[in-house]
Amino acid sequence: MKVINQNEIIYVDDSRNDRELVADCYARAALSNPLLTLDSGEALLGYLSEVSAGRKPTPAMILLDVNMPKMDGFEALSEVRRHAEYEQIPLIMLTSSDSLHDRERAVALGASDLRVKPFELKAYIQLLNSLGD
Repeated sequence: MKVINQNEIIYVDDSRNDRELVADCYARAALSNPLLTLDSGEALLGYLSEVSAGRKPTPAMILLDVNMPKMDGFEALSEVRRHAEYEQIPLIMLTSSDSLHDRERAVALGASDLRVKPFELKAYIQLLNSLGD
């Protein structure tokens, strides 16, 4: 999976700890894109509405947590993929379990990939570095 431009990579997760962990790992990774963290699917859709209005740049990639309250990652993914203008944005779902059902659902809804969240910092940095490949 590869970023599509030099704009922001968006990481969406309701967990403050996970957002801080990813931001820390991202700072150690080799990617040059800026990182933007958001705390909900609703916040992601709000950001993308700003993209549609020409007030924000098209993100280079979206990393989306599966398990979130209110609007889970699958619902947010479905909403994002309903808009043709966002089809080119790579969207990777992140989950804590390697469920075949989740993988199949993510692909069916238009995710570019589904990855299991690493538990070690080095592995998280490697996952982030792989986004530029």
